Amino acid sequence: MRRLLQIWQRLPAFLRRPHLPFIGTLACGSFSIALALGAIHFPWLSVPTPAASLPSYHDASIVSEDAPVTNVFKISYALLFLSTLWIIGLGPKKWQKRATGLICFALTILLFAFPYSVWQIDSHFSARAQWLQNQHYHLTWLGGDIFTRQMETFEDDNLVVYVVDPPREANVVKIPLSLPSLFQLGQIAEIQTWLGYTSSFHQFISKGWILANLSFCLLLLFLFRSKGTLDLPLVRYALKVSISSFTLLCVLGILPIAHTAYQMGKAHEALLDADYGQAYGRMERATWSMPIIREDSRFFMQKGLIAYRLGLTLPEADYYRASVLEADGFYQQAEALYQEILQFNGSRADVRRECLRAIARAAVYDMNTQQFELAENKFRKVLAWDPTDLKSNYSLQMVLQRKRDAESIAALTATMRRIYQDFAAKNKAPVLQNAERNLEFATYDLPGEVVYEQ
Repeated sequence: MRRLLQIWQRLPAFLRRPHLPFIGTLACGSFSIALALGAIHFPWLSVPTPAASLPSYHDASIVSEDAPVTNVFKISYALLFLSTLWIIGLGPKKWQKRATGLICFALTILLFAFPYSVWQIDSHFSARAQWLQNQHYHLTWLGGDIFTRQMETFEDDNLVVYVVDPPREANVVKIPLSLPSLFQLGQIAEIQTWLGYTSSFHQFISKGWILANLSFCLLLLFLFRSKGTLDLPLVRYALKVSISSFTLLCVLGILPIAHTAYQMGKAHEALLDADYGQAYGRMERATWSMPIIREDSRFFMQKGLIAYRLGLTLPEADYYRASVLEADGFYQQAEALYQEILQFNGSRADVRRECLRAIARAAVYDMNTQQFELAENKFRKVLAWDPTDLKSNYSLQMVLQRKRDAESIAALTATMRRIYQDFAAKNKAPVLQNAERNLEFATYDLPGEVVYEQ
């Protein structure tokens, strides 16, 4: 303690003056302005997306897309931030309380309304992000391709690995089945997802959104200590405004979900009575307040089943018919129907995603039965439509090793690296390392890989 006192006495008098906390407060205000400029410049939610023209599966056809609703939030954020600065700098002292309330409300909007708006309004964008997250999880979980490859053995100078089938469903969101189910204890964990804080949101969140929240936090610190000491009444007022805003946004966010749950419950009752027309109408009404459920595989299949029984000529009905053919073992007929649906309705994101996953399933089956030419053609078709398909990219690398096609594997590896630039997960490193290893096998003519069914 004596040594610390000696060091304090040796400091310049400027640093020992009591107004030093005021300098720190002023630095918080200045730094918040710098963070605000960064928040406007950087994207808020960046997801790898195929470009408008899809010539091939090469790196040039991948772009990073920000959520469409981000521009609205950036403009609103800039206006709120400038309004707050004007109140602080030019407004009367009594307006500082209003500035604090405005900042707390804006911070609540950023923290809760932005994820919810992306999830609800930009449903196609959110579904793409969730599908990429599902594919990444399927590659990296303990039973996925990356870990099962560690169980390698050599057989007749060929490397034996196991390839896992692609995911059967794109579980975008857990659909509320009825209004009473919302109040079950088991549904509490799903409320976070329904409010927009999904695994894909955490995966693809970018620095712009983080900087926007930090800038408002620093501006609040500036206001709390603008009088030289901590203004406790102002802190209590900020807490009241934040809690009130949070409660209001949660109620407003749950209301559309409650409407969807009610409509899905009525649709289930209609199905039990074999009233397919009523059930189909209820499911359509459920999407009015929760558009994201259109992108879920289970909802897509249920809608296809009902449309098929009603005799409607919809791509969902054709997809259901193709899935029945696939389940009954008529793989060629099912694949031809998937291709037809994709050709005429490929512009719809949900139809395209379901059909491409079905074609990828067929390609993995061909791969596991050592029909490598057929598997290669199907994987290339999938990647021509969607170059960001991680499962098809990785599986095609395995197929091309047998041909020692190092050039194509190098292009696929570059594409995979480009896709993973937008991923925040730390476990993306093993996927990229395995992709580089595939390139080494093909480049240096190492023993080829034989793929067997697991």
